[in-house]
This record gives sequence, C-alpha cells and structure tokens, in this order.
Amino acid sequence: MPWTSNRRLAIAVIAGLTALVLFVPDPFRAQWAGVLADSAHGPVCGIIAAIVFRLTASPRRSTHRRWLIAVAATTSLGIAIELVQSQIGRDAQFTDVVTDFLGALAGGGLSLFFSTRASGYSRWRRHAGLISALLASALLVAPVAIMAASYAARNARFPVLMDGNAMLGAAFVTPYWLEHSRETLPPDAKPLFKGEKGLHVRATGQPRWSVALGEVQRDWSPYATLVIELFNPATKSVQLQLRVYDQADGLVTDLGFETRRTLEPHERVSWRIPLQEMRSARAPHPIDVRHVHGLLFFSVTGDPNPDLFVLNMRLE
Repeated sequence: MPWTSNRRLAIAVIAGLTALVLFVPDPFRAQWAGVLADSAHGPVCGIIAAIVFRLTASPRRSTHRRWLIAVAATTSLGIAIELVQSQIGRDAQFTDVVTDFLGALAGGGLSLFFSTRASGYSRWRRHAGLISALLASALLVAPVAIMAASYAARNARFPVLMDGNAMLGAAFVTPYWLEHSRETLPPDAKPLFKGEKGLHVRATGQPRWSVALGEVQRDWSPYATLVIELFNPATKSVQLQLRVYDQADGLVTDLGFETRRTLEPHERVSWRIPLQEMRSARAPHPIDVRHVHGLLFFSVTGDPNPDLFVLNMRLE
C-alpha cells in the first residue's frame, strides 16, 4: 500500500504517543521509575521524529531538510507537551525538553542514515546523521546508567545509608527548597582526612525546607543505632527535627518517629538515635524498623537561611 495512504495512521500514532506522555500517570514513586519515565521521552520522540521524516518525503525536498523538519517539529511538540503539563498539574521540566530534543536527534539521525540517497555530498550527511544519533542515544542512556549504578552502590554500602564523601553516595538524598552540592569540608569542620567531602545544603530564601533520604526499605532490626553526621558551618545554632517513617507515603501522611537535636555554631556532631526508641510502645508514633521507608530532617524554627553539611548516615 502506498505510503500516502497511511498518513492518517502515522498521524494517529503520533497523537497516541503524545497522549501517552501527557496523560498516563507514573504509578511508582521510586527513583528508578522517575528516571525511566523521564528517559522514555527520548524513545517516544525518536519514533515521532522518524514518522515526521517519512511524512515529509518529497522529490523536491532534500533528506537533509527533512531531517531538520523532523527534529524541529518533534522538539516543538515536546515543548508544547511541557507547557500543557504545567497547566494540568503534571511536572513540567526543562530537562524533559532536552530529552525530547535528544530523542528527536536520535530518531531523525537514524532516519537520515537509512535514507536511500547515499551518493556524493548526501552520503557525508548520512553519516553525520548516524553520528548525531549515536551521540544523542548515549546521552539518553546516561541517566539510566547512573541510576543503575546508584542502586548498586547503595546496596553495596549498606548499612551505610548515605555517604557525602563517596561518588553517588548522596544519590537518594533529596533537599527540598535548598541548593545543594557535594563540597570539600572547611577546616573548622575538622576533616577526618584531607579532601573529606559532604553534601552542602544552602538557603534559597524559603521559610520551610527539609532534607530527605528516600527508598531505604531495608530491615534495620539487626542494628542498634542510627547515626547521622552533620556539620553546622553557620555562626548561629540550628534546631533540627528528625522524622523516620515506615510507610511508603511517609513524607506526606505518616508522622513516624520524631526527635530533635540542636547544632551549635561550627559544631560537627554524630547524632545517635537508638532504634529501640523508634519501635518502643512508649513513643508517640512507634515504627516497624523491619520496614523503614525513609527519613527526613528539617528546621524546627523555620529558619529561612539554612547552611548545613550532611556528611554520613549509617546504622551501627
């Protein structure tokens, strides 16, 4: 059947893929699900770009121009999707637009490479399309590879839950309403060795902030103590409240076990919390330490100017 008779089918496929990205919710909350959902924009846009490349076939239109149209049209569609998502309560991110562009580049580049016009100057363009497709594909795969490495490193480190000194050691830490970066500790932190690093969280001017460690989901019962190493580089004290929860939606609804600790200016502490206190019936909200999902800490005073190093979280 001639290609022209399948245009409606091709447009329907594009519409279906667009609706898939726009409206199908992600039923999982794990980090791997978020990374895969974001990375899925790439293959979807790659397929769309390949379809657009085919739809624009014309004796009067060069393959190079068709490639440009496919990449530009697909990227524009990706931008439109993000704009719609921002209006319907879905997350809209600039990184998704970058993923859409890379997917369009991969799909358009492969389409250009496998096109039939392969002589002279157009042959050079074919191979340029292949190179661009391979580079774009590598960039699309990178977040998935980093995610897999993060899970492998986390499992290998356990019972260390977070290590700001290690590559990927803070992969499951999420600071909310804070800037964060992995930095070398200042001298007043009394580094244990030269070049010791930690996760530095800093103010963004919001009155409420928190630092969360998610996807623990491990049995803590063989251990006696949760240890959190922190350093306060500021010139004023900060009172922190820690929450450990055993429900999947603990960040939202589960109060979990709570306790407090004050960090004095320039103080480095090993905050030690006995697990027996968490599971004790005398606690206001005892938790099951065999099924811990995560923890978070935040300022009790609502300090809008936090400055804190998170060094290590581990079980002993």
